[in-house]
Amino acid sequence: MRPTTVLFFNPDSARPLSRELAALGAGAILVPPATIVAPPDPLSWARTLSELALFNWLVLPTAAAAEAVIEGIGAPPGLTIRVAAERAAGEVLRSEGRAPEVEASGLGDLLELLQGRIGRRQRALVPHAAVAGRRIGDRLQELGSEAVCRAAYDLRPVGAISLDNPTAAIVAGGTEAETLACWVQAGRIPNDLPVAALDPAAVDAAEDCGLVATLIPGLLGGGLLGPFLDETLS
Repeated sequence: MRPTTVLFFNPDSARPLSRELAALGAGAILVPPATIVAPPDPLSWARTLSELALFNWLVLPTAAAAEAVIEGIGAPPGLTIRVAAERAAGEVLRSEGRAPEVEASGLGDLLELLQGRIGRRQRALVPHAAVAGRRIGDRLQELGSEAVCRAAYDLRPVGAISLDNPTAAIVAGGTEAETLACWVQAGRIPNDLPVAALDPAAVDAAEDCGLVATLIPGLLGGGLLGPFLDETLS
């Protein structure tokens, strides 16, 4: 195998693979977390929040989405709106005294739980990162909901690291998938870079950002990195 460079977005993912990477002659680059900034259209986001009472459901795919809603209205969402949240978003809500009605570890699981709960033609607001929101609206509409997706925040790459023509990337969750997407959008990472996801939430988030990730749940156990890199180079 020719020398390769693998991008990681979490040191906890890179550390268990360090020996295998060295044995394969591969290098690792740890990409720093993205900075959360205001959405591209703050006025549209503020207008949407002012109409929150017109929605039946609030679907929160990330912790940053929950934080954007709370910051925008100055309080957690009231009890007149039903809330479905990804787990980290649910933790944000609970810290403010508001528990979600439906909670799951990723978008796919969250949408499965909403099936049969969200009524036909009920309006659902989905705040999301500017790089995301590509698929979740369609999937909610497939459940019969009238989904409204709004960019609640944007992401900016941090640092001036040299990516040195990366061969592959490994993501271990939805937030990491969004970070990868923001680097792709900034032109710092190729949009066709092969991506290994360590959990289904990362796969779902990558898809919602317009990216493709292959689920390899046992990758950190060792022995699977070589075959994955071989496939990316074939």
